[in-house]
Amino acid sequence: MAWPAVKRAFTQEQFGVYVSSLQWLTWRPSKVVWHNTAAPSLAQWIKSAQADKDNGLQPGITRINSLENYFWHERQWSGCPHLFIANDVIWVMNPLTAKGTHSPSFNSTSIGIEMVGDFSREDDDAGEGLRVKNNTIYATAILCETLGLDPLRSIYLHKQDPMTTHDCPGKDIADDKATMIADVSDLMSGGEHDPAGT
Repeated sequence: MAWPAVKRAFTQEQFGVYVSSLQWLTWRPSKVVWHNTAAPSLAQWIKSAQADKDNGLQPGITRINSLENYFWHERQWSGCPHLFIANDVIWVMNPLTAKGTHSPSFNSTSIGIEMVGDFSREDDDAGEGLRVKNNTIYATAILCETLGLDPLRSIYLHKQDPMTTHDCPGKDIADDKATMIADVSDLMSGGEHDPAGT
């Protein structure tokens, strides 16, 4: 990909429209890989987003800019994870139609989705953590539908990469993987979805 990153924020509905406008001409992924940021935690992200809002900025943009600097300048990677999913919006970072950098064994074949939070310590079943999870389910359903992917065969956790040694995306998401995939499949079949995560 060409730096700088996309850095665009979408609601669920806006994300669906955005994805429908893309053309997958040079790269067509066959997998989706779920991650969690761990650092920043969701609590840290929300605090920073509120500071952005208080300063008249797009909430979350300070963290997004910091992540871009980390991947581009500090790590000197050629790309980054495709999506960073917060409690309020879905951020596109790496272009969805180009290979990113997020999971050594899966980079060439997968879209990398970072859930904002530390889901070994933060709750993904209530409050803002549940909103992150529901945004992730929605975004994943849109991508699987668009790319013709079967969620049961195409969704992986970062920890399933044989070249990965850390427990990503955290115990809570790992415990909920089967239910989340079922929710993705249900959405793709026209099932109901609660965008607010309530």
